[in-house]
Formats: sequence, structure tokens, C-alpha cells
Amino acid sequence: MTDKNQMENVRSEQPKKKKTGLVIGISLCVVLLFGTAAGVFGFVKYREQQDKDAGEEIVSIFMKEYGRLNLEDAYEAFHPDIRDAVIGEQLDKYMVSGFKGLEQYLDIYYGDMELDYEIDKSRRLEKEELEDILSEIHDSYKEQLDISKVYVYQVTETFSGTNGTLKIREEYYVGRDEETWYIIAVTTDKVVKDDVSFSFSEYLAEIIFEFNDIMNEAVSECDGEKLENAFALMHPETGDMFLEALLRNNHCDDLQEYAEKVNSYYGGYFCELEILQSYYLTEEEWEPILSQIEDYYGVEFDLHLPVVWAFDTKETFTGSNGAACVLETFYVGEKDGQWYIIDVITNEVVSNTVDVSQSEDEPQEGDGSQSEDMGTGGYASADEAVEHYLQTFARKEFFEAYNDYHPAIREYALQDAIDLFGDQFGLASLEDLEELVNSAAGAGITFSYDIIDSMELGNEEKDQVLDMINDNYGVQLDISEMAAYWVQEDYKIYFKTIEVTAYIVVGKDDDGWYILLTLIDWDASD
Repeated sequence: MTDKNQMENVRSEQPKKKKTGLVIGISLCVVLLFGTAAGVFGFVKYREQQDKDAGEEIVSIFMKEYGRLNLEDAYEAFHPDIRDAVIGEQLDKYMVSGFKGLEQYLDIYYGDMELDYEIDKSRRLEKEELEDILSEIHDSYKEQLDISKVYVYQVTETFSGTNGTLKIREEYYVGRDEETWYIIAVTTDKVVKDDVSFSFSEYLAEIIFEFNDIMNEAVSECDGEKLENAFALMHPETGDMFLEALLRNNHCDDLQEYAEKVNSYYGGYFCELEILQSYYLTEEEWEPILSQIEDYYGVEFDLHLPVVWAFDTKETFTGSNGAACVLETFYVGEKDGQWYIIDVITNEVVSNTVDVSQSEDEPQEGDGSQSEDMGTGGYASADEAVEHYLQTFARKEFFEAYNDYHPAIREYALQDAIDLFGDQFGLASLEDLEELVNSAAGAGITFSYDIIDSMELGNEEKDQVLDMINDNYGVQLDISEMAAYWVQEDYKIYFKTIEVTAYIVVGKDDDGWYILLTLIDWDASD
């Protein structure tokens, strides 16, 4: 009994064993789960940082290449599906035709451009924001990008140069397409500072002023070689054609002759140029003007430019013989980053007081070649009579031109002219013609000529002409000599040229040579 009780007492006094296996298992599981979650979380954070860094690197590449003005390389950072459209937007914004033009524009706009940038902050777009930006891209460029992740970076950009500083804050949206990151959108958040003092129109105007300065110097010095430097400022597509037309219309073989002739016409030469206004023409606005220029030169030009600048000018040409005031439009366009004068169009002759009789090339008072009173005296030769008649007509001094007719038939010839131009241009009088060509509506009308042949008329031909004059006007003229001239005449009406053949007859009486008859074959015109 005692032994049994003692055993039981001993058992009851021994400590009980704890059941620890399950608790240890549960604790280990919690540790493992916590470790796995921390690992996954760390991996996600690491991958997020990688993605963020990759997007930031794309923005940095773009900014660095843009700052170096390597724009073609810079825009490689944009998504290929929208890259061309984004580039097109930028070219349209700055009104240039390619990267060379844009690079030049930016550099001259800021004055030796420098670009500093700072990426301030970034974040990943939420799902709704992502859908919104992709929707905006689709609306703008009609492209549906397959982008599942986009980061937006706030960038402060500082453009600086000799012309001032532009500091702006922009947001760059960078998305991953498969494993490649691209810029997909850029928006301006805020303009922090803008004190850039530059006018692109004033910059282009310098080309026109340079053209005018060279012309002044070359013509005043009668230097044809120097004059070539002025026309080197014209667009390669049109410069040669413009120069050819200029020489042809002024009956000159080369620029040396042209410089001498213009200098002689004005009695010395100086042109004061004033720009009245400037504006740019979009491709749609430029195309019809280009078509008219092509019609005038009879050539198709590769000048389908996205933008052309037009400069309306007032030019006053002066010399000892008088002055002429003309309104003209200069068209300036770009080719491969270089700007040129494309063409120059005369809009209106405001006034012309040039008296070429003061020129050394013209017969002078008392030299025996022409009497003091044009109402009674004629010219010393048939050539002088015809040349003065045509030159005066080319200057649009029509009343003076018809003073070269024989006094006995002058009024009749004048009425014939009124009837002739009335039929062709809808004019009621010669005054109407003068008013037309000296107005904005008709300033584009010019006249040029080329004497292609001449001959002295025999007695039979002379009698036929005198009979014709008598039949038409009832006047019997006493003419001792007579000559005929065949003249190619060009009437330029803005961009259209009417080419006609004229037959001019001159006769000599006791007072000198006069114009007797002018016949124009309008049927020979284009």
C-alpha cells in the first residue's frame, strides 16, 4: 500500500511534458510566408524602379540629342507608330520643311541655343489615366498603341541663348511596347519664363534688305559681276528663270548691260526699301500662287513648300532723272534649311516721274536730232522714232508715246488706240488705260518688246500706206521716205504673257521722222 502510494506520489510530483511540435510548425510557416511576401514585394519594387529608370533614360536621351540639335536622332525616342505624325506637327509649328530647317530655326531663334533640363518627379499612370492618354493619342494620330504601362515625368527645360531664355515645365509620357520604351506624348504644364526677343519675319526680311543693298551698290557702280551676288540670294529653282526674264524684258544680254541701262535710266541709282507687312502662306495658300508663277515662266518648279513667307514692300527708285515708287511682294521660301527669295512680283506703280530725256543716251535739247517742240518736230532717224515710241510705251506713258505720231494723224491714231485697248481690255479711253496700269488692279501689266526686222519701203509700198492713211483718216501726207519695222511685243498681265507681232511704219517729212501706222496681229497671241 505504502509502496503503491509512494509511486503515485512520485508521479504526481514529476513535471508534465509540453506538446510543442504543432506550435513550432505554425511559427515556421509564418516565418516562411513572411519571407516570401517580403521577397515578392522587394522584387516588384525592384522591377518598378527598373521600369521607371528605363523611362527616365528615354527622356534623357531625347533631351540630350535635342539640346545638341540632332533632331533626327532625338525623335527616334518617340513610338514608331506616331513618330512621323509628331515630327510633322513640329515642322508645321515652326513652319519649316525638314529637320535642317528646324535645327536652323531653333538655333537662330534663341541665338546659339543651349538646353538644360531637370527631371523633377515621376509616377506611374493609373489604369484610368492610361486609358485616357491612349484615347487622346488615338484621336490625334489615328493610332491605337498597345501599351500596358506608362510613366509620366515632369521635366523643367531651360532654352537659352543670346536672344533670351525660355523656361518651361512639360510632362513626358513614356510607355513600354513589349520590352522597348518610347515617348508617346508630351504636354506643356507651365511656362515659367519667356523673355526671348526674336522675330523670325525680321530675320527673313534681312535677306530682302541684303538683296536690295547689293542691287544698290552694283547698279550705282555699273558692276555686273557684283550684281550676280544679289541674284545668288534667289531660290535655286527660280533664280535662273527670274534672271533670264529680267534680262529679256529689259533687252539686255547680260548683267553688266542691265546695270548700265538701269543706272542710265534713273541717272544714277538708289532704291529705298520699306517692308509694309509680312505674313506666311500655308501650302494650300501658296499652291495657286506657285501655279501662276509657273505659268509665267512656263516651267514647273519643285516648290511645294509647307510654308512660304510673303513680304509686301514699298520701293522708291531715285536718280537725277527722277523717281519711281513701286509696291512689290517678295516671296521667301526654304530649301534644306536655307531660306531664299523665290520670286518678286510687282503689285502697283504708285508714281513715276523719271524723265529719260535727261539721260545721256537720249537726244538732248538743241543737238539737232529732235526739235524742241514734239508737237511739230520729228526724230533725226527712223530708228530713233521707233525706239522712243516703244520705250515710252513700255514706261506706260501713253500720251507721250502717241506724240511720236505725225501731227496730222495723231488724234486719229490715239482714237484707234482707245478702240484697240477697249476691245482687248474693256477700256473706254486711254485715260482708263493709264489709270488701270497705275492702280493695284493693273500694276502687274507690263510691256516689253524686241525689234526683229526692219526695211526701207519702196515707192509702191509707200503709196499703199499713204492710201490706207488717207482712206482711214481723210489726210494726205507728204512723205519723202518710209520704213517698216517688225516687232515682237509681250504684254504681261500679272503672271500671264500675251505675245503679239506688231508692224510699225515710220515716215519722214520736212520736220523729221514720225510714226505713221501700227498694226498688231492679236490672232498671233497665245
